[in-house]
Amino acid sequence: MIKGLPTSVVGSAYDKKVMKLVCEAFTTKTFRVYPNADICGVAYGGALKNIIAIACGMSDGLELGSSSKASLMTRGLHEIRKLAVARGCKPETLSGLSGMGDICLTCGTLISRNSRFGYLLAKGKTPEQAEKEIEMVVEGAYTCVSALQISQKIGVPMPITETVYNIIYKGMQPMDAVRHLMQRTIKEEHL
Repeated sequence: MIKGLPTSVVGSAYDKKVMKLVCEAFTTKTFRVYPNADICGVAYGGALKNIIAIACGMSDGLELGSSSKASLMTRGLHEIRKLAVARGCKPETLSGLSGMGDICLTCGTLISRNSRFGYLLAKGKTPEQAEKEIEMVVEGAYTCVSALQISQKIGVPMPITETVYNIIYKGMQPMDAVRHLMQRTIKEEHL
């Protein structure tokens, strides 16, 4: 927005009039704010994409290539959508800016602190060392705890989230995590 480059975001609120006012107030010639009344879906997408960004950063750090990263992003979005829908969110919200859009942005560059965190983990840093080097809170490292608890409570498997959790909190090595994910039982893809 500061550089005047075109972009879009989502604006959400409980009150539709407030949401409309916020979107109109912040929309400019180069910054579009789209209203979305699915507050829960917007929140889930915005929070959970950080976990997938950590996984994508690890993929970059392990030099696994673009196809691996695309797989993580796609399967990560699927994982987020399953949990969000089970919690009452609209699936189409996760196909929008706070789901797909956030994943593309946050997972696609090491400018993202969550992706950078994953990259540093893959390069051998401890979670503490990586966060210290980034000098900012890496929200995905904390969000994966809550997401895993919710997913286990309601019975929605989240293998990427669980794997990121195991790397950060259980000491699993990133390359072992890759092997673990690739050895999972293959099921038909249903989106």
